[in-house]
Amino acid sequence: MAYRTRTSREGRAEDHGPAGRRGRPRSGGPPIAPIAGLGVLILGAILFARLLPDSAATDDGAPPEPAHRPFSSVAEEAPPAPGGGGARLYDRAPSDLAASHAPWLEAQEIAREADGLFAQAQQAKQADDHAGFSAKGKAAKETYDRAFEMTAAWEEGLLASYGDRDRQVREIVRERNRWIDRVRVLHKTTGR
Repeated sequence: MAYRTRTSREGRAEDHGPAGRRGRPRSGGPPIAPIAGLGVLILGAILFARLLPDSAATDDGAPPEPAHRPFSSVAEEAPPAPGGGGARLYDRAPSDLAASHAPWLEAQEIAREADGLFAQAQQAKQADDHAGFSAKGKAAKETYDRAFEMTAAWEEGLLASYGDRDRQVREIVRERNRWIDRVRVLHKTTGR
């Protein structure tokens, strides 16, 4: 007969009681004692904190410490004076930039003609002459468009060469923007 050793898994039948059963299984709930102990500890801490004297009650007339002020060592500065905060203009372009460019001078003449047509269109609008307003508005739009298209590439070149802070370039851009604004007004009020 061969002897065989028992493993821990097998166990002994007599350890499990009758018919190989183990003892009563543990109940599935959490242990009550640690939870109750934690509750008693929290209540004790709260009672202890209430029994401590307040720090305000022990200061009998002593001046309170001043609160810490961050940046108190830095001197106060006055705010900057208003105005003068815009971009600084400079003169990089030649002094006769606009006067020496013939298409610009021609475009200004065309724009003056368009200004007259625009004024006539506005007068026709005031007089409730819709046909006159439409005709003069359309003529003004076409005239502004001609002046605008004549100088578009030149303006882009000026902005690339001298920047938008040059005084003369800024005046040229402002004049062309005035033309665009007039065309926008006419687009809103007349047919395209």
